[in-house]
Amino acid sequence: MRVAPESWQFEAVTALHKCLKVLNPKEERLPDKIDGRRCSACLRICGMEPADMARMWLVVLRKLTPPLKRSLHLMAATLPIC
Repeated sequence: MRVAPESWQFEAVTALHKCLKVLNPKEERLPDKIDGRRCSACLRICGMEPADMARMWLVVLRKLTPPLKRSLHLMAATLPIC
């Protein structure tokens, strides 16, 4: 699926990547394009359909969101801002 730079998917991945760059400045830049056929082939090898992969990511995001939100809230409320 193609996504435009204005899409929430693009913005979400870009924002996460910016966080990685802060933690590791040598982090590789994001590719401009990803071959969807290659991703689909990898999913099939793993026995997963794209819909299964989407559900898996939803579960992962639901588990990550509360502790990440709590951590960021605590740091923002506690650390002095320069």
